Amino acid sequence: RVAKKAATPALRRALGAVAGRATKLERHTPGAVLSDDAVAGLGRYLSGPLRSQLEGEHAGASASQVTFVFGHTHKPFERRDDLDGFARPVAMFNTGGWVVDTSTVNEVQGAAAIVVDEDGHVASLRLYNQNDGGQPSTVFVAADPTGGPNPLHDELSRALDFDAEPWISFSLAVARAVRQRHEALPKIINHAMVDPDRAQPTAD
Repeated sequence: RVAKKAATPALRRALGAVAGRATKLERHTPGAVLSDDAVAGLGRYLSGPLRSQLEGEHAGASASQVTFVFGHTHKPFERRDDLDGFARPVAMFNTGGWVVDTSTVNEVQGAAAIVVDEDGHVASLRLYNQNDGGQPSTVFVAADPTGGPNPLHDELSRALDFDAEPWISFSLAVARAVRQRHEALPKIINHAMVDPDRAQPTAD
């Protein structure tokens, strides 16, 4: 018990830092899915170790259309960039995620499902983005960043009616969950700061 009580001020300071970090995250530019540093770092990774591995396994692959799919940050996006070592712009698809880590809306945060067919065509099924007022965000097939022919994108757009069930109920459920999380997060942080013993259980 003595050790636990002695650690309480330090724990409170740590929780205060977490709360401050959350506040800073809320102040980020709403439209930025990647910082300039993140864009540069991603480019270095793709042009460096990833290209080396790709060429080692499939010689000459970097001369063709390359698509990179990953799941990083909470912000889904589709883009393409001219990168060193690749003959054509590299298409990038990010899934984002389901984490809601702020108490206010960040419209670029959300999640996507990335679909790939047997011919290597890629399409991003944007499942939701946070929405001001907690309104449902309609599911849609995001634009192909390559701008080229994409039969998978076309087929999904034709086959899926996002204004019908089960998509309507899905979007309503997501909007409700996101709103609840926005409301709960400040209470969770405040509760942990008031009662730090519950925030980080320790053995007696």
